Amino acid sequence: MRDADGRTEQLPYDALIVGTGAVSARPPIDGLTGPDALGPTDGVHLLHSMGDTFQVMQTLAARRPKSTIVIGAGYIGLEMAEALTTRGLTVTQIEALPEVLPTVDAELGALVHAELDHHGVEVLTGTQVTAITRDPSGNLLQVRATGPAGKTFIRGADLVLVVVGVRPETALAATAGAKLGVMGAIEVDEYMRTSLPGVYAAGDCAVPALPQ
Repeated sequence: MRDADGRTEQLPYDALIVGTGAVSARPPIDGLTGPDALGPTDGVHLLHSMGDTFQVMQTLAARRPKSTIVIGAGYIGLEMAEALTTRGLTVTQIEALPEVLPTVDAELGALVHAELDHHGVEVLTGTQVTAITRDPSGNLLQVRATGPAGKTFIRGADLVLVVVGVRPETALAATAGAKLGVMGAIEVDEYMRTSLPGVYAAGDCAVPALPQ
């Protein structure tokens, strides 16, 4: 264990539970990675935690955006589209899969899609975002994407929210040698035991072992 001053200490245990949860997935979109990656100060936000939401609120207050692009149309992405539309922003929602709410039946997703249309949200499904950049003036963000017909286009906005799900936070357990399973989560048995003696895992960072 390392404290805030950088000092390390070893703590004995009979059993250890890893509950490191999940972190926002960072999709392979140009502009989100590397030393020049765009972030909250540029009006680009990845959403997962309550702190991420606070940063969005700060951006709304400081920049007073009029338009936004929401990348991802899962539950949180749809909630953001609703909230921003209610605040009077113009919203474009982009989803890589064929329909919004891809974790439910397509028929239900189509109903939600129609409701978004009814409230003025531009919904682009089957569309893969490839890059987020600033326009030459530096005042507007630009999202480059490829639609279902393979045509590339660019949309501009004052604010971009990236809401494409989460991934298990397993760096600590993986470094210790724990076996990882589906989607890189920590593999556990029916008693939540990992492959490490005396170490258990639970929550978003863990996944049941596949049957042999």
